[in-house]
Amino acid sequence: MDKTENIAIFTLFIVFSIFIQTIIYFKRNYISNYLKINDYPDKIRKFHKNKTPLVASLSLFLIFIFTLLFNIKLNILDRDFNVILFTSILMFLLGFLDDRLNLKPYIKIFFSLIILLFSISISENLIINKFYIKTYDTFFYLKSFNIFFTILCLIILINALNLTDGINGLAVGIIIFWLLHIILFFNLNFNFNYVTIFIIFNLVIIFINIYKGKYFLGDSGTLLLSTFVGLLFIKNMNEYIQNSYVVISIEEIFIIFMLPGIDMLRLFISRLIKKKNPFAGDNNHFHHLIIKKFSLQYSLIIYFLFINTPIILSLYLKLNTIYIIYFFIILYLFTIFFFFCNKANNSNL
Repeated sequence: MDKTENIAIFTLFIVFSIFIQTIIYFKRNYISNYLKINDYPDKIRKFHKNKTPLVASLSLFLIFIFTLLFNIKLNILDRDFNVILFTSILMFLLGFLDDRLNLKPYIKIFFSLIILLFSISISENLIINKFYIKTYDTFFYLKSFNIFFTILCLIILINALNLTDGINGLAVGIIIFWLLHIILFFNLNFNFNYVTIFIIFNLVIIFINIYKGKYFLGDSGTLLLSTFVGLLFIKNMNEYIQNSYVVISIEEIFIIFMLPGIDMLRLFISRLIKKKNPFAGDNNHFHHLIIKKFSLQYSLIIYFLFINTPIILSLYLKLNTIYIIYFFIILYLFTIFFFFCNKANNSNL
């Protein structure tokens, strides 16, 4: 396709997304009541004042379907991208059932495993077969454990992002930054770039409305977006390795997804020590501790700085990745300790 056709398609995508976003925004209460997907405040973990529609991800669901059908018709992008879109749509449907029926965590994980196993079995490019360890300057080959390892990484990412969806706009903001880093680091081709930018454009609109508390993302949104980012990252990592470009190391991958991952690990260990269900909700997430001390605006800024600073230092400024990991894990633990000490002191007053 020439430049004029690409611009025309991109314009069509934008017009369609604005149309969908507008309808869902103004009809959000009607849609959420009809679909029975509202988020109710409980004054324990959810402190918003009124019931809030869980329809933010509905626009993404429709946009992903539109993009998939459009791509199948015109074959703009490759087959792997179609698989990624289709898998994300299936994960949205699972999340929608969870938003409506409040599925048990084990049921949600079980069906997530089935969807992911089915999808990655379609394409070798969506399976992690090896990864580069920068510290030892060597590749580690997974061989027969490749499918297990791939699904494990995706399940960890999905659950980690799901746990960040506790304050307005945080999960969507994280996804926006992750997609921007994928574009910048992997230097994607033009067709792929404009589709990704189109998705980011919609996420920015959703972020603004979630920030204002107009609607929430819901599990349908976190499952859709985390699956999309995870599979997209694997696809581009494999293509870089196959084409002998600059290879992203396991340490650099860890830095990109570090904060949600280590916060999830801390919460799971803490709950197990207290003999609680590791999937049970509480208010001890990193973002919960920050927002108890700062406003929503400053809490988001602090979290996004924790996400992006190590990525910039490692991927773009090429500083020593291992030292950056050590430093930010120590900084994270120190921050957690500081907030818990403040919490204990305040409770004793």
